[in-house]
Amino acid sequence: MAHYSHPTIPLLLSVSSGNATVLQDILHYSPNKPVAGVAGIVFLLISAALFTRVFKARDWWGLCLPIGATALGIGFFIRILLVSNPNSIGIYIAMQILIVCSPAAFLAFNYIVYGRFILNCVGRQYSLIRPEIVAKLFVISDITTFLIQSGGGSLETSKNPSVQQTARDIFLAGLIAQAASYLIFTALLFHAHWKIIGSGEYSKHEIWWTTVYSVYFSSVFILIRCIYRVIELAQGRGGYLLTHEIYFYMLDTVPLIIAISVYVLWWPGNYIKLKTPRPEFSMTALTPELQHQAGGTEAYSESRYNLA
Repeated sequence: MAHYSHPTIPLLLSVSSGNATVLQDILHYSPNKPVAGVAGIVFLLISAALFTRVFKARDWWGLCLPIGATALGIGFFIRILLVSNPNSIGIYIAMQILIVCSPAAFLAFNYIVYGRFILNCVGRQYSLIRPEIVAKLFVISDITTFLIQSGGGSLETSKNPSVQQTARDIFLAGLIAQAASYLIFTALLFHAHWKIIGSGEYSKHEIWWTTVYSVYFSSVFILIRCIYRVIELAQGRGGYLLTHEIYFYMLDTVPLIIAISVYVLWWPGNYIKLKTPRPEFSMTALTPELQHQAGGTEAYSESRYNLA
């Protein structure tokens, strides 16, 4: 899910021996500087557009998305720097952390959007899991998969081939759990969608459907990236996907660009604003005595739309 670990980071401690550089030993290629530069610029431009959306709408809850895009863009510029410093373990680790881990913010954004959509637009009864805890639940899942992958990383520096294989298996288990977590989230979104349609309470013209379909669209490309990472690791060190840069861009970078660009065009905050009670349930329609018994208009509104 949100934390994207990578098999190459724990290998760096064993790269120092021999004449091979970090790039030769891990990637088996020298990164394409112009392409990395273009990718970095694209992510920074998207980030600027997303920051504009956040500040214009004052949707501070969405800051994780442009911050993640900024970090990812910086990661690509560090990738360029690595070409001139192919033996720098520090630069390599910095690049990997920014490029591999920053997309966690993109997943977190989708979790937040889901919770706000349910609470603001339709109601808790449409979510299989309480929307207030969706983000917390999946963050815990992220931490769990991260710990699994970290355990694999601590073993992979061993010079024992059997232990190294065990480490790769642990890593793979962590990545599979990560991808499975996001699949569960996608299923959660689909379940809510199905219940909303089945209720017959809302029409297909509700403005917030734009956000629902945007999250679906974003999720497709996030899952493409998750699947790519799992297959890349399953192939092992020196695998075809890891050692061919074109797949990194086509199955990792481009999908992430598409996954977050949709929110530049259709910012969720513009479509999932807090709705007002329907006339038949409006507290103002009650007599003062009944309003007092119900706790008042303000209490009613807070109890129904509490976002804490």
